[in-house]
Amino acid sequence: MITSTLSSRPWHAATVAAGIPTELPALQHQSIAALVHARCSYFSGLNPKQKAFTCVMPNGMNGSLTFGQIDALSDAFAGYLRSVLNLQAGDRVAVQLPNSLGYPLVKRSSGR
Repeated sequence: MITSTLSSRPWHAATVAAGIPTELPALQHQSIAALVHARCSYFSGLNPKQKAFTCVMPNGMNGSLTFGQIDALSDAFAGYLRSVLNLQAGDRVAVQLPNSLGYPLVKRSSGR
């Protein structure tokens, strides 16, 4: 027996009554890398000195990068990949890193 859409989704009526959309909006970004790039660019424009990432090591040592530093360093890394290594758009690169502040830089560079 086929059930109706409303009876198979008992929450549907409540969400409609509360004004909550029943469908997800279209995706704004093509990938996680594009999302990270857009958000870092946005927050870098608002306050480039605001901390974006902090890494704390087991021995208590720690370090942080600001949105402005992430913006500049990821641009430098992307430039290195293109200028020095002569990589082109669509080329694939494998990067293996420990949990460190280098990871967000590499990840942000991959969205370009």
